[in-house]
Amino acid sequence: MAEAGKFTNPDGTPVVGSVSWPKGKPFSIKGIVQYYNEGTGTWMSIDASMDIAVQLNQSGVAYKLWQGKAGTTGDGSFDASCLIPGDAAGGPGYIAIHVIQNNAWAECWLVDES
Repeated sequence: MAEAGKFTNPDGTPVVGSVSWPKGKPFSIKGIVQYYNEGTGTWMSIDASMDIAVQLNQSGVAYKLWQGKAGTTGDGSFDASCLIPGDAAGGPGYIAIHVIQNNAWAECWLVDES
């Protein structure tokens, strides 16, 4: 997990420009945790469960939006149901996904700074 990947729209196109979301309105982040297999030269989905956390980073404060598991179905996928908390300030912030280290895999961060 040396490379974190990127955020994309459901159709695979890149997320471009400023995206805003109101407080209190639920949204989902779906993803797949993969690793690069140097032997085959391909990205492969993890086949074991890993802890994942999604947070909003804003003005030096991190707000936890969701915590759960990826890979519980053997394909590395996760589906995070998130909500911007009411105590978050208005204005810009960044979504960050943290794949938490376990006994088999190192941690990894993906931060939307677009």
